[in-house]
Amino acid sequence: MHLLTYAKRNPALAEITFESALSGKPLKPIPMEIVLELGAKQQLHRLMPKNCPGSPAEQDASDDFTVAIINKGSFTQLQMVAQATGLLPNADAIGFIRDHEFRIRKYREAFDRIEGLYIHLRTAADQRLQRLRQEEMNYKSGVLKMSPKEWLTKQQRDTAQTQGILRALRYFTKLLDGLRILQTTPEAAPPKEPADN
Repeated sequence: MHLLTYAKRNPALAEITFESALSGKPLKPIPMEIVLELGAKQQLHRLMPKNCPGSPAEQDASDDFTVAIINKGSFTQLQMVAQATGLLPNADAIGFIRDHEFRIRKYREAFDRIEGLYIHLRTAADQRLQRLRQEEMNYKSGVLKMSPKEWLTKQQRDTAQTQGILRALRYFTKLLDGLRILQTTPEAAPPKEPADN
């Protein structure tokens, strides 16, 4: 999922320029027809505050809005970072959800299953943190016999894994936010599968 903000529109070239909502960097202008195509495929969604003031017409006229793009690649990226943590043995389920619930637009079911995996990873991460704290206490008290060099290597390895876990949790949160938005959109027909030759 990518969060973008509307920057400007060039009517003469029928293009729209977006900026990254996180970095503020402008992206390459996108032709209007591609923007409309992404919207038709439900891969481009407009996010609005729950209590946005003004009438719908006034909201539509506003130039300040954020869009979220979620596609199969969002699930693939999540699966990769989740597998890299080593704490989610059933990370392959993310690919299954991508190819089944998400593909046929059962967004509620996809959300529930992804949320279950997120809770599993978060629980495993909390248990790991408790174990690391206990190991540190044991090392300082002399119960855990390791040389300073071995301890430093272990800390570096643990820090790298912690960063990977935090990254995976962020990916989970972004995907869940996107699926939550998709649940509010009208149910559409599943995309057509390519015909077999």
